[in-house]
Amino acid sequence: EKAVNAFELAASVFTPNGDGVNDKLEIEYELLNLFGAVPVALDLYDLSGGRVGVVYRGTAQSGRFALGWDGVLASGEMPAPGLYLLRLKVDSDRGQEALQRVISLAY
Repeated sequence: EKAVNAFELAASVFTPNGDGVNDKLEIEYELLNLFGAVPVALDLYDLSGGRVGVVYRGTAQSGRFALGWDGVLASGEMPAPGLYLLRLKVDSDRGQEALQRVISLAY
């Protein structure tokens, strides 16, 4: 039984430059078959697989979740414009499960 049922981005391109258009990336995911709250991580990777930084860390139970990302990593930095992989990782009692989506960051 999988833990991550859905992982969707409202847009594949976003432009967090403060102009009011596509300034936030809406991220939705659905978790299933979890026993209690489990660690959830959203990380940004470059296309060669190197981790650029942390987008979100938290815990979640089964359910549907949505969050908006303003382009600023947990470190306070903004990644350079380009193509990236946004990876959702869930650690459940059955092991680790990850899904990723390609996003384009432009300014």
